[in-house]
Parts: sequence; C-alpha cells; structure tokens
Amino acid sequence: MGGQRAWTAEVSKAFWRIIGRPGVEVTLMVVTFGVLATVAGTLAFDMVQFERKGVEADGIVVEQRRKGIDVVFTTAAGQRVRASIKEVDWEGSELPKVGAKVRIQYWPSHPAQGAIDARGYDRRIFGVVLFGGFAVAFGIWACLTQYRSRKRSAQPRKSRPS
Repeated sequence: MGGQRAWTAEVSKAFWRIIGRPGVEVTLMVVTFGVLATVAGTLAFDMVQFERKGVEADGIVVEQRRKGIDVVFTTAAGQRVRASIKEVDWEGSELPKVGAKVRIQYWPSHPAQGAIDARGYDRRIFGVVLFGGFAVAFGIWACLTQYRSRKRSAQPRKSRPS
C-alpha cells in the first residue's frame, strides 16, 4: 500500500508541474470551453431540428416502468408504433399511468426511437443553458487568466539583494 501512495504522490506532483507551466492552464480552460460549447451547440441544434422536423401524434400509454413509459401511437403515414419514452424526455413531475392519452412528438424517419413528450422543451432548454453557461464562464475565466499572466510577465522583476 505504501508503494501505491508514493506512486500516487509522484503522479500528483508531475501533474501539477505540468499544470504550472505557462500557458497550460489557459490551454486546459480553452479546451474545456470548446467541449462545453460543442455540447451546448449540439443540444441546441438537436432541439431546433426536432422542433422543425418532429411530427406530433396522440398516443396511449401501454406500459409504465421505473425509468419511463411505452406509448402506442399511429404515425402520419398510418403505421402503428410502440415507442419507449424515458423519464428524462417527459415533462412534468409524474409519468402518466397506463391507459392515459398523451401527446408525443416523434422523428418521422425513426418513430419508435425518437419519441418524446410534445408539451414542452424545458429540460432540453435547461441543458443548452447549463452547458452554454459553463462554456461562457470557462471562456471568460480563460481570458482573465491569460490577461493576468501577460500582465504579470510584462512587469519588471525585482532583483534580490545579494
């Protein structure tokens, strides 16, 4: 066990030596900003695409599970489909009971895989705002850190008395 602690301590020291190098901290923040911005952009794009291309239909809940519900509905093309809707894709605090009529939205190309609650987009908007907000925060933090490090490096260093 002592060997693992020593190894962990060495890895930790090496990690912080790398992070302490000029520019690495800012680079990590910029990469994090890029990842968060990409996730927020992807969520927003999916939300807009679903709003434009999704089709609404009335369905009936045929099964309720712990993590979601199964709904049977008829597509615009007349195809009868059974789709599973996860709890996270359902608006409201409670899932509807078996036999309840529900309004859903689905992808015409994949009606069984892409069905969600048609009543609203609160959770998807929350995801976009959350990831977008973190991306903006990391971007501002990276800019401020870069500004401070440049300001520090531009100041003349005081020499030590000999």
